[in-house]
Amino acid sequence: MMGDPKYPLLTKDGDIIIGALFAIRSKETVPSFEFAQKPQLLSCSSVNLRDFRMAQIMIFAIEEINRSKSLLPNVSIGYRIYDTCGSRLSSMSATMGLMNGPEFAAEYRCNGQSPIHAIIGETESSATVILSRTTGPFKIPVISHSASCECLSNRKDYPSFFRTIASDYHQGRALAYIVKNLGWSWVGTVNSDNDYGNNVMSIFLNTAQKEGICVEYSVKFYRTEPEKLKKAVDTIKKGTAKVIVAFVSLVEMGLLIEQLSIQNITGFQLIGGEGWITAKSLITPNSFLVLGGSLGFAFRKINIEGFSDYVIKSFWDTAFPCTKTERNSSEHALICSRYQDLLTLRNYNEDVPEQRYASNVYKAVYAVAHSLHSLLNCKEQTRCEKGLSIQPKQVVEALKRVNFTVKFGDNVWFDSTGGAVAHYEVVNWQQDSNRSFHFKPVGYFDASLPPDQSFMLNTENIIWAGGQLEINLVTYVEQSSRRVPAAVLGGVTVIGSPNGSPGVIPEPPAPADQLLGGRDVNLRFLMFEHRRTLIKDLGLEGMVTGQQASKKWQNLKKKYKDLRTLKTGLETDAGQEIVEHSTDTATSTIEISPLPNTSETSTASPTAIASPLTPSPRKRKRKTNPIVDFLAVEF
Repeated sequence: MMGDPKYPLLTKDGDIIIGALFAIRSKETVPSFEFAQKPQLLSCSSVNLRDFRMAQIMIFAIEEINRSKSLLPNVSIGYRIYDTCGSRLSSMSATMGLMNGPEFAAEYRCNGQSPIHAIIGETESSATVILSRTTGPFKIPVISHSASCECLSNRKDYPSFFRTIASDYHQGRALAYIVKNLGWSWVGTVNSDNDYGNNVMSIFLNTAQKEGICVEYSVKFYRTEPEKLKKAVDTIKKGTAKVIVAFVSLVEMGLLIEQLSIQNITGFQLIGGEGWITAKSLITPNSFLVLGGSLGFAFRKINIEGFSDYVIKSFWDTAFPCTKTERNSSEHALICSRYQDLLTLRNYNEDVPEQRYASNVYKAVYAVAHSLHSLLNCKEQTRCEKGLSIQPKQVVEALKRVNFTVKFGDNVWFDSTGGAVAHYEVVNWQQDSNRSFHFKPVGYFDASLPPDQSFMLNTENIIWAGGQLEINLVTYVEQSSRRVPAAVLGGVTVIGSPNGSPGVIPEPPAPADQLLGGRDVNLRFLMFEHRRTLIKDLGLEGMVTGQQASKKWQNLKKKYKDLRTLKTGLETDAGQEIVEHSTDTATSTIEISPLPNTSETSTASPTAIASPLTPSPRKRKRKTNPIVDFLAVEF
């Protein structure tokens, strides 16, 4: 803090000042720090279009309010918007700049009041934690548009924090429900090693455990840790889970997808959070091979009337006066040079429809305006009491009471934790016939609805991993000693491990096409339905003794008089054997395991070798019935 003060990127004076922190540029160059020299400011580059649009929507909302005759009619709102470069160090410097102002005070004299009345930001949870802890003792309200970490719900630690986004408590649980709804019980996870990633992953893992979802691995990395990124990619590559739940920030997701694309690691079904699922910046000619078919939660697309035209017309004259042509050409070139990278976006607005965070920033600005409207005793169509001195702590109390509706129909209010109600779209990465990408809504999650109505997923409209039109029906037979293995279809574990831990997953005995004998897709789905019905009828829920299995088989023979249809298209050279343990003569258990393929060298994992503590089973081969053959077959 001994260096020069950080100055706002965009600024405008007003009776009321709202501050903001956005990572408008995403890369920083750190200068050398030497104790004998005055610290230099960070150098920033690489425009982050998403945060730049947030700065634009903030100014757009402020100008709307300044023109309004019903909201703060004779009060002007100004702004100071800082570029944090996505750096925590730069964020802290900007926070101090907002709290103190750039002015120098003579000796120790200052007015003792913050020059701003509220701060909009930040985009990432970790940076928002730093911001809120710094401003909290001074009771300066912070309203974030996208910091969703559940940790920020603690009112004791963050008493002046608010957000127009829901806590990740809802998202972490809801994504576990997507996994369960689609019948996947064997997944891998990856998350950003920061407050956002670690907290939401903890919520997901706890919910997954309760829902019977097994997690093969859980890895994490941060954007400045290439070794951990490499480890995460290697783990994904070597793992057997074909479903990956990714709670990562946009920057980390870009790095992860880059490495997966370079190494041609494809075919994984990605499930993601709002941090990256609708980021068009991730779309490259090769990334769809990795990201195609991804599913995840996103905010609703909301068309804010007038904004699309504003970003290519009025904004530049308002926020960047140097762009006005009447200025001297040499002066114009000098002043505009510092904004050269941003000016390249002057005529671009094609991304605006996908800026789903924009409505959150818009609502945050209006929340501050409505709180000030009440504090200044404003009367509609008349005047406000501008002479009143408003302290930031008064704005905090007023924000707790706001309740209004914005022009696009959303009701805005804050719950007891300072958060908003969870409303998400479930979106699916799809590609059109003309090879353009879009995020297709295929469901929703609405925490305000009754539990039996809060979640909906339309699987008929989903494109799966790799752009497939149908879900991958891969069956793994999970093995463990002294139990019937998991019968898995499309990832649905019918018989789970008794202690909830994943068992050894052997290689499938034969590819799906071989087992189906080249039959059409309709037969696959017919067998899928047969299999699901029969599994349910068998009622194989955990440990099944030989006596119980025999009784259930007799009951099934009465129900299914003609079992020949069950073997249609399922003939295979891979046999089955029944293994009967003799460790407990009263309640011996049965395992189903594929016989070794004598035509190939075994590739079984070393972990598949029986533990020395496992009793040696007494095996005897016998002819299995069609229902057992059917349940053990690989799709």
